Amino acid sequence: MLKSLVLAGLAAAALTPCLASAQTAYDEEHYGPPPGVQVEPNDNLTIWENRGNTQAREQWMEERIRHRVSDGAITQSQADHDMGRLREIQAMDDGFRRDNGGHLTPDQRHQINDRLEHLADMILAEENKTAAESR
Repeated sequence: MLKSLVLAGLAAAALTPCLASAQTAYDEEHYGPPPGVQVEPNDNLTIWENRGNTQAREQWMEERIRHRVSDGAITQSQADHDMGRLREIQAMDDGFRRDNGGHLTPDQRHQINDRLEHLADMILAEENKTAAESR
């Protein structure tokens, strides 16, 4: 009996790091960082392509809007409108996280990512319209 308990204890101790790493991988895949975590802004497409971190994508989008208005690709009026839509998305993200202990569910993450991608499509259309008008 004692031998069985010792073996069970050793097996549990050996599996604990594996279970912890599996949990961490799941959390990183399905949940973003808690509210207030600062993500370095970076105009790198890999951030945009990372659908797992909505806050990084939101910051990337904000930087993109600012850059596109500064280089004349979109007007200030368009940028103001886009920033308003982005703030709505950020408020949704913050609300979801507040309601879920700092995390997003996969469905919530999907909702936010869909809205961010729709906003990105609108900005691209605005850029194309502004470019066509300036020709």
